[in-house]
Amino acid sequence: MNRMSLYFPSSDDSLKDFTVEFLNSETGQWEELRNTEGNHSDMVSYGFMSDPKTADAIRITAKATNAKDGKFALLDVQVFEETGLAGRLNQHTTELGDTQFGFLKTMNDEIQESLRDIEEQMTNLEEKLTAKEEALWRRFTAMETAMSKLQGQGDYFKNMMKSLNGGSE
Repeated sequence: MNRMSLYFPSSDDSLKDFTVEFLNSETGQWEELRNTEGNHSDMVSYGFMSDPKTADAIRITAKATNAKDGKFALLDVQVFEETGLAGRLNQHTTELGDTQFGFLKTMNDEIQESLRDIEEQMTNLEEKLTAKEEALWRRFTAMETAMSKLQGQGDYFKNMMKSLNGGSE
């Protein structure tokens, strides 16, 4: 590795005093990489360009935090190594297709969420249309009933007029 960065949610939740160690791939021993004291930042970055390290693992030992309750939150740790063109291309394509955090996964999740929203909107619109259709059918049925009653009354008056006129129209 030739560079390492630690990210905290805020400087209030960061580590103040801590040690970063790495497991040396060649010796199998833990070695101190950096000892930091008095950090008040939400990001700490170390460079090892002149002396890159080969590590199997990294560990961070907290000694003090900036938080009043003594707790800290470590948001992200990034370790970088110098690679050639093929290595960088492989790294980027791996990041794109990562099934847990990759760009394609993120885009797929966003599309699926949009589809769920659209389906919910369609369901709501179908329910509104069904309610509107039922209301229109009730109004239509009421109108048909009223028309039938009026027709009956019209026939009654027509017959009454006929009988008053002596059977002729």
